Amino acid sequence: MGFFVNDTPFKIRLREHFLVSTNHGQPVRQDMWLPTPMYERIPQFWFLLGLLFIATGLLLGFEFVLTFWYMAIGIASASFGAGIFLTRLRHRMDTRGVAEAPVPAEPAPEEPENAEPARADDAE
Repeated sequence: MGFFVNDTPFKIRLREHFLVSTNHGQPVRQDMWLPTPMYERIPQFWFLLGLLFIATGLLLGFEFVLTFWYMAIGIASASFGAGIFLTRLRHRMDTRGVAEAPVPAEPAPEEPENAEPARADDAE
């Protein structure tokens, strides 16, 4: 399936989760870049969305048919946000320990105590 946007050919692959542009017949992967503040707030967004779904489900009451769906979506969304947060935290703690670890200096080779210093005359 293909279509054109701004006279540029794009192809959507349904089994892959990214948009592929063709550059003279060669596929080029286009990564998605988000601004840092938005990227850092994604776990809070999912967690807040989950809390809102749970609160809406509780507000509607259990007599309402969709309350269980609201609660399930809320719990899943809040769990997803907490999972993203904990995964990033664990990764940052692992990489921080590696990045800040001091590099051991190479010890200088030790010379024996009774060794005489090399003279220029010995080389000949």
